[in-house]
Amino acid sequence: MGFPGVVGFRSFLIGGIAHPPGGDVAPEDGISRRKGVYRMLKLYTGVQTWWADLKGRVTEEHGATAVEYALMVALIAVVIIAAVTFIGESASEKFNSVGEAVDGAS
Repeated sequence: MGFPGVVGFRSFLIGGIAHPPGGDVAPEDGISRRKGVYRMLKLYTGVQTWWADLKGRVTEEHGATAVEYALMVALIAVVIIAAVTFIGESASEKFNSVGEAVDGAS
């Protein structure tokens, strides 16, 4: 058994009907019923807020920009490592030739 129409649900919220939808017997006092409705509305609102936030994060463009920056940083790091390796080998060869020249001169 589903919810009644909007008018029926509104009267359920304010306590106008004796039994809630689904055939369960309503609590004797209206306070317990209102607390339950408040909890359900709070849960529903929380889920709706979470879902809207999730959809917003999926569609936002800032995530794509961060990925692009990460790829650029990785490419720059690879270029720097290659340059340092090449310069290091070249410098080592120069130091070896200078060292041999100094040893040969003495």
